[in-house]
Amino acid sequence: MKVVFMSGGTGSRLWPLSRSSVPKQFIPLFQDEAGNMEAILARNARLMLQKFSPDDVLVSSMAEHEEQISSCLPWGPRIIVEPERRDTFPSICLSSLYLLDELKLPEDELVCFCPADLYIEEDFVDLLAAMPQRLDWCQVNIALLGIEPTEPSGKYGYIVPQLETAHPAGPVYGISQFVEKPALDRASELISEGALWNSGVFMFRLSFMKQYVQSKGDPASYPACLASYSSLPAISFDYEVLEKTPDIVVVPFHGRWTDIGSLDRLVDTMGHPHFESKVYRRDTEAVTAMNLTDVPVVCIGVSNLMIVATDHGILVTSREACDDIKLLLAEQPEITEDPKP
Repeated sequence: MKVVFMSGGTGSRLWPLSRSSVPKQFIPLFQDEAGNMEAILARNARLMLQKFSPDDVLVSSMAEHEEQISSCLPWGPRIIVEPERRDTFPSICLSSLYLLDELKLPEDELVCFCPADLYIEEDFVDLLAAMPQRLDWCQVNIALLGIEPTEPSGKYGYIVPQLETAHPAGPVYGISQFVEKPALDRASELISEGALWNSGVFMFRLSFMKQYVQSKGDPASYPACLASYSSLPAISFDYEVLEKTPDIVVVPFHGRWTDIGSLDRLVDTMGHPHFESKVYRRDTEAVTAMNLTDVPVVCIGVSNLMIVATDHGILVTSREACDDIKLLLAEQPEITEDPKP
């Protein structure tokens, strides 16, 4: 099985830590076992290499990030270059056809697509490595990894399973429906029904993707897909494929998993932030401050704040509102422009 890390996002919810020129997956925010700082892409690839060979781990990304990928992954993985930033459906089309036409992989080759910015542990990789056996046994189009929820949350999509099928390695479920980022009360109802968080990790055989693009009349070869990439629909794989395809199953995962998709989730995953030099507090409560500058950050008499200070900008927000940075950046794109020297 091949594993393709999807590394095309900008991580706008983590601004100003993450920017278009330096997305979150390349920023050394996490400590390894030796106490050295490493990027989430480097961490995830390191874990994957415990079960997969270097030739089996690839990255899909923009050309402008090739140098950053090489810096994170020193063994020099094969990079599938996206001509422009669109969405996961065109990206996965291009990657699948690349594997078929450029690497000459057989159509029955199983491929797993995994977001580059997930925080995972060894047991997640163990489950992933065992998936080919379950897919061979189930004979389905696509398999997803669903996460056992730890709490109601409106920040994740949900998979409602049905029709459990026993397998020697563990259960496999059919899928009743997908629910995208529900309100908290609805999320509680879904969890009571046994729903799982959608991890964004899924796998299929290359033949499935080739047949899918052929059925839509989209380019079915890598050169043709590359040449007409800008004309492919800018839509997520979930909306374009998962919600329209029969014979999909989900395999539950019960370990630790986090989507590093917002500042509060990043802080929760990191534990105590590692970037608190020159942060000074007096009479504060529930204040998280991350300072990556050489100037002091002083907090007095405030509570329930998240502060991020970098040379590219300063963010001050409540924990509850931190996701709204994406909306503000869409309204005011000049915020993300790098300062002129």
